[in-house]
Amino acid sequence: MKRKIVNLIIVFLFLMIIVLVILFIYKNKIYNPNVYYNDKMPGPPGYSWKESSLIGYKFLIPNYWYLDEVVNNNEELFYVYEKPDNGSSNFVSGMVISIITNSKFPDIQSRLLVNNLIHDNKTIKIISSTINREGKTTIRQVQILFVDFSFPENDTRYQKEAYYVYKSRPDKSVLYVAHFESPSNQWEIEWKKGKIMIDNLTFFE
Repeated sequence: MKRKIVNLIIVFLFLMIIVLVILFIYKNKIYNPNVYYNDKMPGPPGYSWKESSLIGYKFLIPNYWYLDEVVNNNEELFYVYEKPDNGSSNFVSGMVISIITNSKFPDIQSRLLVNNLIHDNKTIKIISSTINREGKTTIRQVQILFVDFSFPENDTRYQKEAYYVYKSRPDKSVLYVAHFESPSNQWEIEWKKGKIMIDNLTFFE
């Protein structure tokens, strides 16, 4: 009788270990920040997918952030941002995505945009700049320190950091541009949000 009880306990413990291992694997698969979340998977805690009302793209954004969109003839613009507490319309922290279609030379266009960014009078410093290719896609990444003239010089939001990524696809005649910006004194915290959003742009695949 005692042996039977011991065997049942062993079986029970074995099953519990299996359940715990499965739960651990599942949790890390869903919420690992280094994993790409497609729009059929939930994002990390505090994030959810929001669908564009005009185009149908889905964006993984913080739950309390806003998504605005503007569609012109050859460009689709999306703004993802945290609404300022003071009701100001000035862009403080957030992401801007531009999809330029029917571009005859998207790679050249990308190069010109990067050059303009580097030599813009708002740009104070180039923190990093890289270029690489993945298949038919040319990827340019630039991180800068710049000034936002919509705020006074003594305002903490006057000096900002921004990360830009340009993906040109000549085979599709399209150029994708996304950038995230925030005040430089908040960058370390805010960029964690920006990286999750940029890494999970579904049309960047």
